Amino acid sequence: MFRKTISKALSIVMADVMLMTAVFTASAAGLGDVTGDSAIDAVDASEILAEYARKSTNQASTLTEEQQKAADVDKNGSINAVDASQVLSFYAYKATSSGETVGFEEFLVDPPATTTKVTTTAVTTTTTTTATKVTPEAALVGSWLPEPDEGEEPDSDGEGIAFTEDGHISMFFDTSEKFIFRENGLLYNDKVYPYDMLKWDGDNVSLTEDDKTLFEMRRTEKGSGYDGKYVVYGGDMYQGMLIILLLLQTKDISAITITAEFSGDHSEMWLNNFMEYKVDGNTIEFVLPVEGDAEQKGNNKLEFTVDGDTLALTSKSDDNSEPKTVILHRVK
Repeated sequence: MFRKTISKALSIVMADVMLMTAVFTASAAGLGDVTGDSAIDAVDASEILAEYARKSTNQASTLTEEQQKAADVDKNGSINAVDASQVLSFYAYKATSSGETVGFEEFLVDPPATTTKVTTTAVTTTTTTTATKVTPEAALVGSWLPEPDEGEEPDSDGEGIAFTEDGHISMFFDTSEKFIFRENGLLYNDKVYPYDMLKWDGDNVSLTEDDKTLFEMRRTEKGSGYDGKYVVYGGDMYQGMLIILLLLQTKDISAITITAEFSGDHSEMWLNNFMEYKVDGNTIEFVLPVEGDAEQKGNNKLEFTVDGDTLALTSKSDDNSEPKTVILHRVK
């Protein structure tokens, strides 16, 4: 259901964003292996996305001729998001398969039948109820964190969703233990970088290590010291967040922004406006802008009720078993 889609995307990204701080290898080892580390994974997909972004903005390539050849996965003479998506699909196949697996080039020619793409599924509901005195749309507006499933520990990343008044959904997660301004420097990927390593140009700030840009951000709302709200627009962190959009097969990213918010000992990363929602009574329809025709946009319909600061999302399983409910609590 919807929560599983978000959770999977976030868990993969939080792991892979940190991998992307590794020093980029100077040569490629083969098709898809842009970094030359003998592994075809999300880091390679990120490098392909970065190269695509450079070409789209008429910037010079940072890849060698050998690396560009490895990045052109479909061998059509163009490096783009399709190449990155194929690398990411193979990475997911390897990570979720048990037993013997095929090689990358064989995978491209004839993907195994067990390989699945990340999609959303339309789910119908049978009843509607009203649990609030305000309109259902107004009751949804705000930020929500899910309760853990029975027997599970709370998510360490504090991942949640936010509904806006204009019909968009954002997702956010707590990065306080991974990306935060401290007295002695900036904590990023379990390492504290002294503040003199940060490069400021007006409200723009970047961090580079071993000639590799870890992030580029622009502060849009100023708080105390380094605190405030930043738009993330470049570097490994930005590329890592873009992998979410690949996982969700997002077609139009023009309205999507990536932001970081810092306040004291707390920080959050936000993927803003990555999905739309529509409300009909107490049924909510999630509309993910994926590749394909409008009627195949990956709709997901759930019954919802709001009781004060508690939100319940209910859907039926694909096998028509008992309805499943996720409980969320309002945090903002």
